[in-house]
Amino acid sequence: MPVQIGQPEPGCNDPVGLMTACHRRIERFLKTLRVAAKRAGDRDLEQDELEAIGRSLTYFRNAAPKHTEDEEHDLFPALMEKQPDVATSVENLQSDHARANVLHARVDELGLQWIADRRINPELLAEFVDATDQLEALYSAHIKHEETEVFPRASKVLNDAELESIGRNMAARRGVAFVPKN
Repeated sequence: MPVQIGQPEPGCNDPVGLMTACHRRIERFLKTLRVAAKRAGDRDLEQDELEAIGRSLTYFRNAAPKHTEDEEHDLFPALMEKQPDVATSVENLQSDHARANVLHARVDELGLQWIADRRINPELLAEFVDATDQLEALYSAHIKHEETEVFPRASKVLNDAELESIGRNMAARRGVAFVPKN
């Protein structure tokens, strides 16, 4: 029998909970990239460091865009339909997403080269650090706004059917079966 330590992660039947869990992964994978950059120096990376960087880059390349789509294609439109006064807030969050995409593209390019070479030259390392510093600042404010303003509002104003629709779209985006709440 498997042992569960802590709370199970929310599924697509809890879209706001899953989006919040995504934020924790974003923070964790970004921290991994920032720590690797601080430790890098002028040396070849160890295999475990290369793997950690690779996992982080893969997360931001493959999984994080689904989170953005969850918000921009489903959550934000549903919320704006109920409360049009959130339009400016949503526009600002979408602007953050666009800025993050640009930064992630550069981090991915630099990171993949770093993995291929096992080391990174000081100029490119400085660029990598700058981009991850910008991402950290952006996500810090972005996540706080979503978790203190947007997500609580969505949980309050969206009904069960609307949340289920969002969850079904999230499941489809990830290629998993949707399991309704009991």
